[in-house]
Formats: sequence, structure tokens, C-alpha cells
Amino acid sequence: MLQAYQGYIQGDGRFVADNPSIKLPTKKKAIVTILNDEYVQAVPANSKKQKDALHHLYNRLRSIDDEPIDEAFDSIVGQRFDIGRELDL
Repeated sequence: MLQAYQGYIQGDGRFVADNPSIKLPTKKKAIVTILNDEYVQAVPANSKKQKDALHHLYNRLRSIDDEPIDEAFDSIVGQRFDIGRELDL
């Protein structure tokens, strides 16, 4: 019986199957065909939202003064924001 597995070869030479639940059989004779196409990993659809959220967080953190926390802290906490809500994550 022949079984084909699709995936890519990592930089260290390890094979990574497209379906992570696939377990390659052991002690079996194999024929490996290497295609000329370079593997380009698909970028998840929500990665731009996540990147924007990190930039937003980074900019908010940079805007924090280096002064020690004092009684104004309570008013600052009252103005907190929710990244998920603001960026619809």
C-alpha cells in the first residue's frame, strides 16, 4: 500500500506535515520526492489585527511617564482600555 504525505522540509532538514495530526509510520521503506516549489507559510488572517494591537499597546506603554505611581494612579486606572474591544479582536 502506498500513502502520500504533504508538507515541507524545515531549515534543519526535518519534515513537517501540513496536517499536524499525521504521524509517519516507522520501519517502512519510503520514496521521497522533493518539489522545486519553495514552501511559503500562509500568514493567518488575523495576524494584521494582532500586529496592530501590539503596535497600539507599545505606543500606549511608551506614553507612560517614568514618574513613580502616586495618587493619580486611581484616575489612570479608571481610563484603562481594552485592546480586544478597541481593535475588535
